[in-house]
Amino acid sequence: MVRLVRALAFLSIGIKTSRRALRHRKFHYFLLVTAGVMLLGATGLYVVEREQNQSLTSFWDALWWAISTTTTVGYGDIYPITGEGRVIAVLLMLTGIGVIGVFTATIASLFMIEDEEDEFNALHKRLGDIESKLDMLVREKR
Repeated sequence: MVRLVRALAFLSIGIKTSRRALRHRKFHYFLLVTAGVMLLGATGLYVVEREQNQSLTSFWDALWWAISTTTTVGYGDIYPITGEGRVIAVLLMLTGIGVIGVFTATIASLFMIEDEEDEFNALHKRLGDIESKLDMLVREKR
């Protein structure tokens, strides 16, 4: 029980920290869109192929297929066999590449922002030092 409470506390801290860090980029919207695209693809494949595709035994198999397709891993253990399923696959591939690309770019931009903030702070400190030295020189000349 103590381990569970500690794990939940750690998870809560992680979620709060992540939310604060990612709020300014609307990262949660990209996360929701990504999850939505995967769920729609999985639902579509499951509805269309559950009777005909022997490798698709449950919705969880369809979700596994959607995740591996969207992330472009594509293990090949589950794949669509009907025309409708293949259309869903193509739509998921095209939208998945874009969504995962935006998702990845958002994460990368967070690292760039941190670097820019560090550079800005260093530059701001340096300008402050220069201003104090200039003030000191002006006072000495008077």
